[in-house]
Parts: sequence; C-alpha cells; structure tokens
Amino acid sequence: MGANLYELNNLPLSTYGVLALASSGALRMLLVFVQMLILPAALIAWLWRRRSKTKLDWLLRLCVTGTYVLWAVLIGPWSSMSLHLRWALLVAFIAAAIISFRRTRGVPFYMRNNGLWWWLSFGGRALLVVVFGLRLLVTFHAWTYEDEALAIATPLRGGRYVVAHGGSNFMLNYHSDDSRPQMYALDISQVGPLGARARGLLPQRLDRYAIYGDTVYSPISGTVVVALDGRPDLTPPESDSTQPAGNHVWVRTGDVYILLAHLKSTSVRVRTGETVRAGEPIGQVGNSGRTSEPHLHIHAVRIKEEVPPDRLLPLGDPVPLLIDGRFLTRNSTF
Repeated sequence: MGANLYELNNLPLSTYGVLALASSGALRMLLVFVQMLILPAALIAWLWRRRSKTKLDWLLRLCVTGTYVLWAVLIGPWSSMSLHLRWALLVAFIAAAIISFRRTRGVPFYMRNNGLWWWLSFGGRALLVVVFGLRLLVTFHAWTYEDEALAIATPLRGGRYVVAHGGSNFMLNYHSDDSRPQMYALDISQVGPLGARARGLLPQRLDRYAIYGDTVYSPISGTVVVALDGRPDLTPPESDSTQPAGNHVWVRTGDVYILLAHLKSTSVRVRTGETVRAGEPIGQVGNSGRTSEPHLHIHAVRIKEEVPPDRLLPLGDPVPLLIDGRFLTRNSTF
C-alpha cells in the first residue's frame, strides 16, 4: 500500500533503478510508456523489416520479440493509457511474424562457416530469449496462489473495473514485496469506454478519475472492527504517510480480516462494532492516505489471536481473494 499506483517493480535492466529515483510522476509515466510501447514497437519493427539470411536467424528474432511483447502485454499497467493498446500490440506482432516468415522462403535453416560476429549476435539473442522467457515464467506463476483462498462478493458495481496491482508475486503486484500480509492485495481502478482509468495521463482533479466517488460495498458479512473517516482527499500525486490506509474499514469474519482503504472523506457509512452484510454500502472510493491517485485497495489477512485494531495493518497471514470466483491479477477486469 502506498507506492505509485503504476509503479513497476520488475522493469528490465537498469530501468527500475531510474524509476525508483524518479521524483516526477511525469517521468515515471514516461518510463512506463517506453517499456510498454516504445521498446515493443522497436522490436516488432526489427522483426518486420529486417531480412533474415537463415531461418534460424529469423526464429531467434521471433523468440526475442515474442517473449518481450507478451511480457509487456501481461505486466504493463495498460489502464494508465488504454487497455485496448495491448491488443493492438499483439496484432502488430502477429502481423510482423507472418510477413517476416514469408520472406524466409528459399533461405537455408543454417549456414556453415559463420564468422565471430554472427556467433556473438547469436549468443546475445539467445541470452535475451532466456531472460525474457524466465520473466514470463515468473509472471505466469503470479496467476497462482498457495494459501487458502476466500470467496468474496465484488466490492464495486456499476462500471468496468480493472486491477492495477494484483497477483501472487512482484511481477504483477508490488504489494508482494512491500509487505507479506499484503501479498495478495488488490489495487482497483475503473476504466471508461476508451479503456483508460482517467481523462488524461496524470490529472490532478479527482473527478477526472473514473472510479472516484464510486460506492464501495462490503465484500463479506461480518463485524466492523475499525471504521476511520475524516482524512482529507489529496490532490494527486500528494500522499499522506502518517495514515497509510487513509479513510478505511476493517471487516472481520471468523479469523479473517478484510481491509478496504483510501476511502473518500466523510463517506464512511458504518461504525466500529456494527454488523454488516455482504453487499451493504460502507463508503466511497477516494484518495486519502498514502496513495498516488483515486483507487480502492483491498486485502485480507488471517489472524488467530486477538490484536488491537490499530495493529492490524502490519499483521496476519495473507489470504488470496476470489472475486466472483476469480483470482484477479494485473489487467484483470470485472
């Protein structure tokens, strides 16, 4: 909880180091744009336009481009621009693969007596395939979970919602590295008809974010153990590190506690000690606490012993959440 909503903990090579040092939201967005669109487009153009002397050369370029493009499609925070762009990227790659393959007709699969430069190029491309392939495997693993899951009702209704962070490892979910109790946490935004979560890339006006003000519903039936309100909604990218969850509600059922955080100021409709039913309104999405822009943060933990309510955030064993029966990861929509 609390990092930039579109921060990526898995950028290639040295990009993560640059991103971690970036104090400007515009710079962070620029680096994400380069990773998601510029680099994949350059690789697709390389596959499309360059003629291969051998089928082996074409196959390596196909694997380098394909593994990177697929990785970018899976891990990119596409709602920061448009969810539709990822499909355009895939279509462009498929078209480049077909056209470039047709150009290999009549060329040998492999040529003997290749020079040093060819072998260096071959080794470099093979290494890239291994690196991008391993990243893909880690990404696929983020779609799985090992802990006992909890089925919950959707906490949001009336729109098309997208997961900005979600999954079981750092490749799709920065929470997995940030805090073990939040290993399966979800950051949720809403997207409009064009597939973007806001009108503009980094708007400061809260009402330009599609999710701002949406009603939040209790995902389970249980007891409200914490209901905090009165924290201000901040202007992006302002953040409040003194109260990371901002306005928030903790709901308990059995030994499981669910947090719904960053709620809108003065919107919380429940009180500590009350019993709530699944589907009952509890507040609205805001931008309070340690957050970069309006979104709903939700995560669940299992705590068997009694703990003070103000100690809940850093405690507990992580619980995977199934929303309408699905384990949601980054770019999942519902």
